[in-house]
Amino acid sequence: MSHLTFWVVTADTQLSRRWETLLTREGWQVAVENDLTGLASAVGRSRYGIALLDWELGRASTAESVARLKKGASGLSIILVSPPSLVPDKVISVLEAGADDHFLDNIDDKLLLAKLKAHMRRILPSLASALDVLVSPGGEIRVDRSKHEALIKGMRGRMVGI
Repeated sequence: MSHLTFWVVTADTQLSRRWETLLTREGWQVAVENDLTGLASAVGRSRYGIALLDWELGRASTAESVARLKKGASGLSIILVSPPSLVPDKVISVLEAGADDHFLDNIDDKLLLAKLKAHMRRILPSLASALDVLVSPGGEIRVDRSKHEALIKGMRGRMVGI
């Protein structure tokens, strides 16, 4: 689990401090970001991660931001965090855009930890397989390590051991 990063993405300093302390006590690697640009940059430098993303940062554009983040990072799991007053349609739009779960921002600390541990049990197999397919930045080279297959500019080939 040493490569798994938890990002607390919120402008609420009290919430970010509380959750950073809570997650760090569990021995997890935690990073705090206060905007979506910072998260996008941090995600690019990490292999796996779970982002606790505050609705208040993106508001109306949160669904689009989630879709962009998920497209660029196959090892990222996003959990929307919102106030209890957020209408269900907005939560649904973010979940449909690619968020993996939804928590209320007033969630009890013990419940938050239990839900995160359950979430990790569900996603770890898919996070591990996400790294099986590697794609070059330009997309011209694609390597599928699980199938031992390489695709180079539209030509398919088998990888052989060296």
